[in-house]
Amino acid sequence: MAPQAQIDAANVSIEAAKTAGADRYAPESFNAASEALKTALTAVEEQNSKFALFRNYDASKTTLASVATLSTKAVEETTAKKEALKAEVNQATVDLGAIIVADKELLAKAPKGKEGKAALEAIGQEIAVVETVNTEVTAGVANNEDILTLSDKIKPAVEKAKAINSELTDVIAKPKGYRNPISQTKKEDEAFLDQDSLEIADSIAASTMPHFPWPPPKASTTVKIPRNLIVKSNPNILLSEIAKQFESILGKAGYDQISYYYFPSGFAIVSQLEQINKDGTPKSEESRWNNKYEKPKVFNLESYIRALFTAQPGYFRVIAFIFTSKPFNQSDKTITKETGDFLIHAGSTVLPKKIFDIPFSSDYYCMALIYEFKQVTINDRPTLVDPSTVSGKTHLVNTKIWKELEK
Repeated sequence: MAPQAQIDAANVSIEAAKTAGADRYAPESFNAASEALKTALTAVEEQNSKFALFRNYDASKTTLASVATLSTKAVEETTAKKEALKAEVNQATVDLGAIIVADKELLAKAPKGKEGKAALEAIGQEIAVVETVNTEVTAGVANNEDILTLSDKIKPAVEKAKAINSELTDVIAKPKGYRNPISQTKKEDEAFLDQDSLEIADSIAASTMPHFPWPPPKASTTVKIPRNLIVKSNPNILLSEIAKQFESILGKAGYDQISYYYFPSGFAIVSQLEQINKDGTPKSEESRWNNKYEKPKVFNLESYIRALFTAQPGYFRVIAFIFTSKPFNQSDKTITKETGDFLIHAGSTVLPKKIFDIPFSSDYYCMALIYEFKQVTINDRPTLVDPSTVSGKTHLVNTKIWKELEK
């Protein structure tokens, strides 16, 4: 007779582990328990298909017994992880509070020239946002809210506060009236001042825009956009004009939602999440955007992976266009629920024009980073496809973006 009692007990242990949060806090052990249950059920079905006299459920019973052991292990790991995270979050709120105090003191000391006033006001707003996050996380810990969510929330706030501290320290340390000490001619001095203006613009952008992860998470594939497809017949085109140009190109290719992020010495344009075929071609219009997922509030691979838990099985894609004069390498970090680069708030819907009224000089380039995800079944964890079986250029060709670039 089929071991129904053992099957029921195994299901109960799996459900108990999931209720404890093991699928999020101890995914490896929880997945091992789930896989053991699947294996046991498959073996039971195999025996059920045999003539009654030849059925043997011993192997199934042994595997079903292991489910309870693995589930218990997952629950124990979950409890330990929660306690460890709680201690980390408590310490992070204390550390963040101290950094916020230091940031406010530095802000009060920072020079308030004509160009710097707007930037300092923006920095003050960023400090206020970080302080709000710290207050919310502190209250969340006291109210026993989900500690993993609180951990994800406090980490980027700490990093942001540290970045503000570093930025303000540099601004205060920079001598007033600083000029090129070796310039011999007015032209050389103007060229130096142009570089100084770029640094000021980059500093303002860094303090007023949400940040794209640095270094960028490893993409499924990439492609560098040829300069001639961007500049076309306007060699003096500005970065702000290129942003408008790409908004139009992406709109014509079907992307009606994009977000802007600060990227060192430039910016990033990120497309909305779409469902695609394995060859990189978009699904039909209805299926392409009807993913039944909650749009992530920040750009990071983990947020997209979490959002896809409620999506239909298949392939998904996000494209990030990076415009910068700074060389970069992609991060080799593995993205899991416990890792990843998290941002404080959503990307900007528009690019601050005045900040990026900067010529797209020969130092600048555009790199497209394609992040492709795969979900085998609705119950499986979505994973990053690495590497993609489709080249970066083919992805853009199949989306019609390349065709719009060539016009």
